[in-house]
Amino acid sequence: MASYSRIARLMAWPLFSSRPTAERREPTFAASASLENPSTSLSNPAAWLTGWAGMGDVDAVGPAVTEWTAMRVSTVHACVRLISGLIASLPLNVYRDQDDGGQDRVRDSVAARLLDRVIYPGRPMTAFTWRELVGTHLMLWGNAYAIIRYDLAGRVRGLEPVMPWRVTILRHQYRSWYQCQLEDGSTETIPHDEMLHFVGPSFEGLKGDARIAFAQEAIALARTFAQEAGHAHENATRPSGVVELPPSLTPEGAKRMKAQFDGSNTGRRNAGRVVYVDKDSKFTAVKMTPLELATLDERKLQAEIICQYFDVPPHLIDASDQTDWGTGVEQKTLAFLKFRFNKVLCCIEAELNAKLFADSVDYCEFNRDAMLAMDAKTSAEVAQIEIFSAQLLPNEARRRKRRPPVPGGDQPLINSTMIPLAKAGESRTPPAPAAGKQTNEA
Repeated sequence: MASYSRIARLMAWPLFSSRPTAERREPTFAASASLENPSTSLSNPAAWLTGWAGMGDVDAVGPAVTEWTAMRVSTVHACVRLISGLIASLPLNVYRDQDDGGQDRVRDSVAARLLDRVIYPGRPMTAFTWRELVGTHLMLWGNAYAIIRYDLAGRVRGLEPVMPWRVTILRHQYRSWYQCQLEDGSTETIPHDEMLHFVGPSFEGLKGDARIAFAQEAIALARTFAQEAGHAHENATRPSGVVELPPSLTPEGAKRMKAQFDGSNTGRRNAGRVVYVDKDSKFTAVKMTPLELATLDERKLQAEIICQYFDVPPHLIDASDQTDWGTGVEQKTLAFLKFRFNKVLCCIEAELNAKLFADSVDYCEFNRDAMLAMDAKTSAEVAQIEIFSAQLLPNEARRRKRRPPVPGGDQPLINSTMIPLAKAGESRTPPAPAAGKQTNEA
């Protein structure tokens, strides 16, 4: 397959001398007005006027938000760490369907070893680290890339990750080409069928949209509140009370007040202490203003909003102060796994199966049952139900626990009390004992 794709690339791009130079462009429906052609009105201003006046679609709330600065927000960091960690911790196995409807795990193929151990032999990146990297890039940039490297025989040799900020997608004749800047500084153009491109939510399907681009206001506000809190604690000149001095204050009293204040009430460790100054003083307590109380509530609200953008329930990252434990939290977590996290796994599986196993009977799939391994009680209950209903063999359940098989464990079992509905009213008499047994008892 690799040799055919390279031949096609040679035919499409003669001698590699003509590479695509323009990105895909949307059709233009109207010409933009300019200062030389000010054909605009105040009711429907052009882009140059709104941008000059500061009325355009600009982020005026808080500091600038990028993928790097967003990770400084604890909520964003926790959401990205949760999703990428779950992706990395689930086994990504290669399977082959049997004729009887069963499923065999393939362990000896090159692709299976790459996805299970090291994605590129000879390079220091394990499959776990690569899956975590894919999850991080998907959550922040909305795209994750890896070049499929082949040997001279056209077999897959390894997967080479490429950072999303070093990839430019080019379109030519309804095909995508990826212009990549590699680690050594060189630039290489990769065809679509030789690049793993995991696409996040998108409006066009060619390139994923970054989540932080939509959540930039919430992230900027969260950073602003964190910076304000840090500055307040750094200055830390706010005591828990104020002492009013008498009208007459001598220079000696002023010096004593300054020395007493600087020595005992400034700095983070002394924040909140009462200031004691001179005689004939009067104490007044300092309380939090309504604006400061609203700021604390706003910080909690921004954390919940950021969780919504990343499809993460707040209780999974300790961003919720609700105390609904037990069944309520369990159902929320199950809903997260079913309706939110599962689609990320399907995105990765679809791209791998389309590029690595397109002409093969094998396919890769995450082992979702591995999530039950952390819950021993639920895992045992599920295995018991499957064994008693003949859906799972005892030895298959033991194999999941890395335990040796037992004699008779390859036979399907079923609960003996289960009878057909038509025979529910019939009396069940025990069978008569054998003749030999009756003789011996007599």
